[in-house]
Amino acid sequence: MVLVLSGCDDVDDMPPRLADISTTFIMPALPRLTNAERAVIQERRDAYNEALEEN
Repeated sequence: MVLVLSGCDDVDDMPPRLADISTTFIMPALPRLTNAERAVIQERRDAYNEALEEN
């Protein structure tokens, strides 16, 4: 039985750091609401405000 062990003499613990990596992330633009969606949101907002005024 033969056991062979080998290794490298010049091993870096960490790979070299790249200078061109960006650390910022730009969120994609959200889609615009339609008039119908705005109306639904306004109705819910009005109902919420009326419920607060009743208490």
